[in-house]
Amino acid sequence: MKKKILSTVIVASMALASMSGCSLFDKANKECTELGDNFMDAILSCDADDIAELTIDEDEALEILADYALDNEFLVAILDNASFEAGSKSCSTKKGEGEIEYTVIIPDYEEALDEDPEDMDELIDLLEDVDTIEITTTIEFELGKKDKWYVSNIEDVLDDIMGDILDTELPFANYDELIDHVNWYWTDSGNDTYYSTWNSMVELDIWTTSEGALEAASWNLHYDVYYNGNLIIENSDNYYVSSSGTYIETYCDEEDVPSYSGDGMPVGTYRIVVMDNNGCVLADSTCTVIDY
Repeated sequence: MKKKILSTVIVASMALASMSGCSLFDKANKECTELGDNFMDAILSCDADDIAELTIDEDEALEILADYALDNEFLVAILDNASFEAGSKSCSTKKGEGEIEYTVIIPDYEEALDEDPEDMDELIDLLEDVDTIEITTTIEFELGKKDKWYVSNIEDVLDDIMGDILDTELPFANYDELIDHVNWYWTDSGNDTYYSTWNSMVELDIWTTSEGALEAASWNLHYDVYYNGNLIIENSDNYYVSSSGTYIETYCDEEDVPSYSGDGMPVGTYRIVVMDNNGCVLADSTCTVIDY
């Protein structure tokens, strides 16, 4: 009887020993899932540094990420409302590689666009109320130095999740990404102030980003001018786009002001509101003309 028990123990020990090199004791799936979850969190947060540091080649990853507009407001709005789930896993420490399938759940942005939003703010609101769609991607892993796991196919994952979103043509211009700043041209004493007798006009300039400069010439714009709160110019298309597209000039001449007496720009406050044909506001700013 004692011999039978001893032989059973020996057989069991041999079985355990043989399985120690198999997946039963392999932590690869657990470690890769933890890494994959962190990688997905970084992607949904659009954090380039956090994404890159989880990859097998951080420098190469940063170069790849430079081709993706992670600050794109449309992309950020969608991923802010996204979640993910890990699916089937196949990772092996012995092989030094693995992969996990992930499902990313995002708002159905095409459904939101079908509602014909007039601007980004309206689109963002719609994204919170539409149904969801699923994107499937597979993250591949590679065992690196000191037995640490890294993501090895960053570009494939980014394409799967972000590619179609970034390729989507919006029905309106996203001016937040196309306009750098606005300013009143050649003010006399700072603080958006002109001297009356020194000026025959006020000018509001819109300065574009590098992306906006490529599109500025195609924008169909108009603007309104208010003097002391009263509308004096409506739907003017008297604006100038520089040949480089880097700036756009809008104006109010002294003769446009009802109280003009031939003595320079009338004293008061001037407000210029620049819009496109959809009513999206590109600029809304106020300056002051004072006596000198």
